[in-house]
Amino acid sequence: MARSGELSCYDRVLLFGTLPKLCCAEGMTSYMYERKVRIFDYPKFAEPFRNQLHENAETLAKENWIEIEFERKRNVGREDLVNTAIAKRGEHPELVCILSAMEPCSSYQPWPNKSTLASEHSTKEKNRLHADRQHVCENRDWSQAQQIADGLEIKQLHQRLDEFARLFCPIHQSF
Repeated sequence: MARSGELSCYDRVLLFGTLPKLCCAEGMTSYMYERKVRIFDYPKFAEPFRNQLHENAETLAKENWIEIEFERKRNVGREDLVNTAIAKRGEHPELVCILSAMEPCSSYQPWPNKSTLASEHSTKEKNRLHADRQHVCENRDWSQAQQIADGLEIKQLHQRLDEFARLFCPIHQSF
């Protein structure tokens, strides 16, 4: 593709979210105790959230006429997969693809604490299914795009990120 303009700003931002209180075993243990959920019931407790995320990804795929692509190979760059999807569908702003892969992540496992005689969570590394959602937008009016980039306000950006959280990860509101 021929170069048609120049834009000076971030070309992409990778965002990773976490729930500070729940991102460690002690926090999850406390959260579950507060809600009177037994530690050993964690898989049953987490299942509706997992299902909701999966159903949301399927709904987004259906609404945007795309397939959820499960990537089995670890050495395939996601940028390449996104570029392939763009080449197939054309360059217009909307959800481009949903990528799903097994990736290592922390998980919680019930653990009996012998000194306190209480059950707690310990962290264990496992592979879990992840869905990555990619948006690609193009705007050929470079001067207008630069004006927008220069005028980005943190509050507006935060509001937009909140919209993305509601759209792509609806379970965050439960916490």
